[in-house]
Amino acid sequence: MKYSKTIVPDWTVYSSLNPKEIISIPGLQQILLLNGIRKVEDNELPSVDWICCGIYKVSVNGGGSESEIPIEPSLQYYEEPVPRFDPWTELERLAEWLGYEVGNYYVNPLSWLPLTPITISNTDEGPAGCVYDEDMDTMIIGSMPPPLRTSSITKCKRSKHRRPSEALINGFKLSTAAKELNKDLSYISSEDCHGYFHNGSIYIEGKCSLEIDSPYYDHKVSILYPGMHYDMRIGVAGRSIGPVPAVSIGLWNKISLASRTGIILDVKPGKIVVQVNGSLRIASGGSKTSYRILIEDLVEWRPIRAPEPGFGNIRSSSAAIVFVGWDEPKMVFSIYNPIHESGIADLRLPYDGRNCTIIGPLGPDDIPVSGDLVRIPVPAGFVGVAEISLTETRLFHKFRIRKRFRSQ
Repeated sequence: MKYSKTIVPDWTVYSSLNPKEIISIPGLQQILLLNGIRKVEDNELPSVDWICCGIYKVSVNGGGSESEIPIEPSLQYYEEPVPRFDPWTELERLAEWLGYEVGNYYVNPLSWLPLTPITISNTDEGPAGCVYDEDMDTMIIGSMPPPLRTSSITKCKRSKHRRPSEALINGFKLSTAAKELNKDLSYISSEDCHGYFHNGSIYIEGKCSLEIDSPYYDHKVSILYPGMHYDMRIGVAGRSIGPVPAVSIGLWNKISLASRTGIILDVKPGKIVVQVNGSLRIASGGSKTSYRILIEDLVEWRPIRAPEPGFGNIRSSSAAIVFVGWDEPKMVFSIYNPIHESGIADLRLPYDGRNCTIIGPLGPDDIPVSGDLVRIPVPAGFVGVAEISLTETRLFHKFRIRKRFRSQ
């Protein structure tokens, strides 16, 4: 099975690098295998079986001893940003096929509630709880509806920049100006960057250098690669990292930083300096948070035509499950779990399913569907998609689903 671009993030570009660059990117094995590439040849490389997560193997120079990190990983590998993804047209096509009455709604295509602020310029309307920044002509969404559910569009609460505040995230403090807009929401600006701090998370955009005061003298850093995280310790000497797409950093408490355009960090005792050139998201948490907020940075949010009951629901423990496509009568979901622990995902479909095929680096696998419920096991390091076929006998099921959603 060739690699499908329905995977989010789409790491396709990195599978075409030269062999030395390829094996300097741990976790790229899953992407190579999805593209049908099972071996790498270069006379200057060792002969090893390059293994990720104890499962995914690519042969280097004919294979040999097993190795997870045959050469030191590149700490500045992220030269080509992964593309954005746009699920909205696919959701609208699904809405039309479902046959419900539709209206204008915001829909959350992710298997979690967004961890960072969502901003849309030049509008003062949004989902419930939105705030309109009059000074910047920007709407800020502090919360989105549950996964695959809808949120009606309303007039946002209007607010102007008011008294100074500080941006403190899990013991880490952003050393830049902040002005309170609303309860738990502040406007942030620094040089040519501006953004928002909301409930212990940050979204900021522009081109600037940000300083973060850290409570720690030394740090543990976890860097996101295509199919796994690589962990390292940075001590008194400090170290520069990047560009990389996402990291988590700290000791007992951690924060995560992610950007579609890449992050460059200078980590020193008690201080982290971040170079921003595009966008940056920061939230409290470790590795799982880092790849989820990277995916948040890939979405360009907008309202769509959708049925009021929504499109079902998704819950996932460690993985990121994202709605990415509709290929009648199949719903397509991206599955991404680049951490060292297995998880499980529950998908509640808009009505009964017929079958489910999981397509991953080791090939396709079928799992059972029980009515409108699918339970998907997600091993550590998994990158792939789920294709779920819906039944086509909708007449009576439509009324049952509508009744169930309205009772929740």
